[in-house]
Amino acid sequence: MIVTERTSFRHASPELIEGWLLKEGKLFRTKNKRYLRIANGTLSNHKAENEPATWDLDLTECKVREGPRKYEIRLELPKRVVSFFAENEKDYKKWVTAFKRACFRDVEDYYSIGDVLGVGAFGTVRVAFDKESGEKVALKIIKKDSFKAKELEHLQREVEILRSMQHPNIVQTYDIFETKTRIYIILEFMEGGELFNAIATAGHFSESDARDIMKEILHGVGYLHQRGIVHRDLKPENILLKSKDWPLEIKIADFGLANFTIGENGTSVPLTTTIGTIGYIAPEVILRQSYGAPVDLWACGVILYIMLSGKMPFFGKNELECFKRVVRGQYSFPSRYWKDISKGAKDLTRKLLEVDPNKRLTVEQSLNHPWIKAESLSKSNIESDRSGLHSSKRKFLNAVYNYTNQ
Repeated sequence: MIVTERTSFRHASPELIEGWLLKEGKLFRTKNKRYLRIANGTLSNHKAENEPATWDLDLTECKVREGPRKYEIRLELPKRVVSFFAENEKDYKKWVTAFKRACFRDVEDYYSIGDVLGVGAFGTVRVAFDKESGEKVALKIIKKDSFKAKELEHLQREVEILRSMQHPNIVQTYDIFETKTRIYIILEFMEGGELFNAIATAGHFSESDARDIMKEILHGVGYLHQRGIVHRDLKPENILLKSKDWPLEIKIADFGLANFTIGENGTSVPLTTTIGTIGYIAPEVILRQSYGAPVDLWACGVILYIMLSGKMPFFGKNELECFKRVVRGQYSFPSRYWKDISKGAKDLTRKLLEVDPNKRLTVEQSLNHPWIKAESLSKSNIESDRSGLHSSKRKFLNAVYNYTNQ
């Protein structure tokens, strides 16, 4: 018997477990071989590994018990009990664990839930503690009935993306629990808060600091792009810090607007939805052209520009004026803010803020840019007013909202 299992979570059900089990018939108790798959709380039955499901069953509110017979797994449904049998002890233990994790469990069996950290339109974020390790985590509680059908697609895609990611520059997802009405996402707790808040309050910030931060962001973005994922909403609020200690440990967060650019058959899938945050949206998105990974590099260019100058590259009296400047690539390096910034830093910024996505630098090209690879950069304090970077004072604050036209 072959049993395949994929999981990186602490307590929640494995992302996927599949293989052959023997199912006992209702009338004659004969045992028939079945290829079963447990994924995201659902059990499905297949005639063969690559065949479509003949039936599926929501496990989230079922009960599972270890049967009295050798390698027996008893699944208690609302109206009957079904028995499955593994062929050996190793497979038996894997399946029992998978069934138990997939069946309904209270998140509070594993985490102690504390104070509210924030409240949004679709749910709440609370501080929580892992009961086994005592580690402080963030618990995102999402109410499914708060979402419209299209919004629910975004949520389901976010959950799918979170299940698949593990990288030092991505906020780690520890667990995902799902019931019929709610999704509970357990995330790494980011004590340091937002990147720009740390920069705004830093007594000293240099080109060398900006380079180190941008390198970390690029590594995280590169990981996403290698997996066929485009973030689509890179901005200061979504660049978080593990702690406030320097050198800063940078992590990318919030994949609510992220999407895949690689289809199930491995082919490239262009994106077309106009989505993102004003001030960070790439020209091709505003122009409603198909787009892909380069939109994240544009956002990196905006973030780099702001880090080095304390100002937004694209601004205007209203949304339309801002968009016009973006699609024209209409920005400058005023000497008042850029006189002490090196040519290399300006060159990378310029190549990331390239209007043509086909000419815009990729992650790999950006990481190989001379300014990023330089062994020594200025450690002198950048003489600019960084107070505007703080979230409570940030310029463009009233315009920073999700711009969606679907």
